[in-house]
Amino acid sequence: MKYKFALEKAGKYLMKIEMNDGDDKWMTTTKEVMTFVKATFKEGDEIGLDYIEKNGQFHVSKVNKDGKVSSTKESSEDTVSKSVGFTCEDCGKELKDGKYKKCFLCNKKNPTKKTEKTSSKGLVCEDCGKELKDDKYKKCYTCNKKNPVKNENNYSTKSPETQESIKIQSAYKISAIALGAFTGQIADLDTLKAQLTDLAEFLKEKF
Repeated sequence: MKYKFALEKAGKYLMKIEMNDGDDKWMTTTKEVMTFVKATFKEGDEIGLDYIEKNGQFHVSKVNKDGKVSSTKESSEDTVSKSVGFTCEDCGKELKDGKYKKCFLCNKKNPTKKTEKTSSKGLVCEDCGKELKDDKYKKCYTCNKKNPVKNENNYSTKSPETQESIKIQSAYKISAIALGAFTGQIADLDTLKAQLTDLAEFLKEKF
């Protein structure tokens, strides 16, 4: 077999190989294999391949300089019968399991749309898919630090009565701090109380 050239197209890594019968075949491969091939072989060089043929398509998993060829022909039934065989939906690279639809590089280029994620063990982080201990959190610590979950228990979601109570408490606290500077200068307690109330009411309206 002879090497023709290799290229990346639409997120897939392709090699053109001249077979022993003289026909040219396009074969998919991985980024790592393609990088090695482009750095090692020139057009017309003899090349050895480990490849799988399935339904008229070829996928190269390994190459060598010795010209040794190892080929496996599979049918759709053979693939279904295997206990493993998850591949990236973009480039065809083999995945460790069926937890993800794309490999890291393809997902980085064209991220899979986020959906409600669950695992056989329980809930997982909505950003990275890491398993969570319980449903108390929506994200793992690392992802939440990068992109915090919006706090739904904020001031705007509280009842009008609670909001009014918070305003009053805040206003009186600020007023008490402000009037603390006049301690000892205003002898009459009723006058001090009246000033505190007036200032608190004034500040409350400003919130």
